[in-house]
Amino acid sequence: MSLDFQIYKTKGPARRATMTLPHGAVETPVFMPVGTAASVKAVPQHLLEELDAQIILGNTYHLYLRPGHELIRTIGGLNRFMSWPRPILTDSGGFQVFSLNELRKVSDEGVQFRSHLDGSEHFLSPEKALEIEIALGADIIMVLDECIEAPAAEARTREAAGFLILLTSLDAAAFPPGTLAALYRVRWQIELAFKRLKSILHLDRLPAKDRDLARTWITAHLLLALLIDDVAAEMADSFP
Repeated sequence: MSLDFQIYKTKGPARRATMTLPHGAVETPVFMPVGTAASVKAVPQHLLEELDAQIILGNTYHLYLRPGHELIRTIGGLNRFMSWPRPILTDSGGFQVFSLNELRKVSDEGVQFRSHLDGSEHFLSPEKALEIEIALGADIIMVLDECIEAPAAEARTREAAGFLILLTSLDAAAFPPGTLAALYRVRWQIELAFKRLKSILHLDRLPAKDRDLARTWITAHLLLALLIDDVAAEMADSFP
């Protein structure tokens, strides 16, 4: 089917619109739950449907390693594999490969990495990432990106920027390439910060269902994370 993008209202750079995708319509702006391995953690699927989640994200890296994109293709795609009738966006796997750190090697052709599951070697190129995502049958497919550490030296940033392709419908006059690249890097820094918080504080799920209790729990853990950062910084400064 043909894709459609209708803008209904704008105010400055903000806008209200609807994307019509093969598996349904998505109103923007939209909150997109993350279903890393074809499942949104701690949230039963019937609740996602009751909450009217219009689109969820699947992780190319994890689905490629297990159960494998070819198996999902034979079943009829990711929607049928996870019994999700609505649109799906798949990322390229670039961020997950980046997070492997010592298990990866980036080149002009792609990235060589070892599986975190069994140590097996794999090579992910831009073409291979698209092949996997097409096999998954996603409504929206992201191209392979290289995610650098933050903060990063200027030379490292310029090197990574040589591989940067940004697709956007924003006004080119209002958002020139340099501005978009800066916004994109900030976005990854925020995601890395949240990933680090989840790792330090084991924030896989909320133990409280009550909204006020959940907010208090999150605030307390954020304060704890700040204290841990302060102590770590003082210890680092105390050693030569």
